[in-house]
Amino acid sequence: MKLSLLELLVSAADAGSFAAAADRHQTDPSTVSRQIAALERHLGGRLFERNTRHLSLTETGANVLVHARHILTEMEALRDCVGEAANKVRGKVRLSASVAYGERRVVPLLGRMQERHPELKLELVLTETQQDLVSEGIDLALRHAPHVSGDVVAARLHGTSYILCCSPAFAARHGTPETLGDLKGFACLAYALPGMGERWFRLGEGRPAVPFMVEPAMSISSPLALRRACLDGAGIALLADWLVNDGIRMNQLIALLPNDRLSPSIGENAAWLVYPSRPYQPRRVRVVIDFLKQALGAGP
Repeated sequence: MKLSLLELLVSAADAGSFAAAADRHQTDPSTVSRQIAALERHLGGRLFERNTRHLSLTETGANVLVHARHILTEMEALRDCVGEAANKVRGKVRLSASVAYGERRVVPLLGRMQERHPELKLELVLTETQQDLVSEGIDLALRHAPHVSGDVVAARLHGTSYILCCSPAFAARHGTPETLGDLKGFACLAYALPGMGERWFRLGEGRPAVPFMVEPAMSISSPLALRRACLDGAGIALLADWLVNDGIRMNQLIALLPNDRLSPSIGENAAWLVYPSRPYQPRRVRVVIDFLKQALGAGP
């Protein structure tokens, strides 16, 4: 029996559909269905209850799944044993990140990772969707909040500060605010996301965050587009340090009200590395975890 059949079984069970399993294995649903049927014939029992809306494991399928995971884990450990002896890291890792963080912080690291591990295949999935790591086959995810569901590990990489800024051209035309209260007289740019629009927060050491209202002249759902609008002089924006530090260093942006700690939302601002909790973490995943902790752990 081929291990690929067990891999399809696990993928279909985790994703809840043959179509999702097919996407993960870069094939078509009919092929997955035929392969699972072949596995059922080989084992002599039905593994899935199939209908047009849902795919669920039979009692036999659930028992087989436990053994399949164990076999695949042992095979992964065996491959790692050989790979470590040859000092090589092989295999594929699926890493998920938001579009802005992925483009600004992760993509610049890919060349270094490839040079260090040339036989490692990395799939970088850039999305704003909070994915279910197991059902969507994600090995690692970079998130901006520690609130995650399921059996996962969340490791804090670095804190994030938000910086109020504008372009030199905007400052030349309109001046700059001297206090938070002055913001009412300026065009502000805000995130067009739930809970991150008209209400910002002033943070204090050991004190509750104090909300204050702004009247956005423009709301944009993309952090990268919001940064671009700020660079082009459309208004004042509150942006993450990893988005604007380079622009400030190159005098493309001006940091405003530096003595005020601000945030567009309440809660801890940080980047987290999240991954499914497993009895055995494959070496291909471990090396990426270690690389990202080292490369991103010091912050922007």
